Amino acid sequence: MELIAERCPILVQLSTGVGLDVLFEERAELVELRPRMATLNPCSTSFGAGQFLNPPDGVRRLAARMRDLGVLPELEVYDTGRLEACLRLRDEGLLPERLQFSLVLGVRGGMAATADNLLTMVRRLPADAIWQVIAIGRSTLELTAIGLALGGNAGAGLQDALHLRRGVRRRREPAAGRANRRPRPPPRSHDRGFGRVRGGNSASPVDRGRLTPARREAAPSGTGLLGGRIGRGLVTGFRAGPLLVREAR
Repeated sequence: MELIAERCPILVQLSTGVGLDVLFEERAELVELRPRMATLNPCSTSFGAGQFLNPPDGVRRLAARMRDLGVLPELEVYDTGRLEACLRLRDEGLLPERLQFSLVLGVRGGMAATADNLLTMVRRLPADAIWQVIAIGRSTLELTAIGLALGGNAGAGLQDALHLRRGVRRRREPAAGRANRRPRPPPRSHDRGFGRVRGGNSASPVDRGRLTPARREAAPSGTGLLGGRIGRGLVTGFRAGPLLVREAR
């Protein structure tokens, strides 16, 4: 970590989930290096054909040790049950009040990588949570775009999806960087198919004033939905600032 810091002023985050065949106690020792951040998996899970073991007592000890060392946990959750486990750890005082999540979808043993499942997870996050979605395989770009529109962050790593499509490899460039280069059409107040979603680190409310009465009724505040159907929404533009989301027709 010291060599990396000497050459590049980036935030270094270590993973305590380095392999299914590595004992939990060995993985937990990585936080003794005192990185600024490290991943924390709250539960055991089936992971494809294997098992990813994170015993409850061990997780509590690891969370307490990260707290004592000042290592910020990034909570990896594969379904709503693991999300609830994180909230219990927070209530026990083992996690900071403001939580940071990676919503991992598409693992065989967790929730499938679908827009509906992403919305279910986002709705259950604490209001001030920081989060990103990590979709395994072909759904990564689609769910990253939806996650950005809902106020989440974009993962820049290549570890979970190496290809954009069959035979086309991803470049070492964050999805947000590609998205920011796309032209954004100017908002039109008379276009009733548009709503405004403000960027941020939590699910953002729709600017309900730009919707027709019928759509305002269908888009409750705080959901980040347009007409209650962002799962079928089409992201039409990205920039550092508001995003435009249009209801699919």
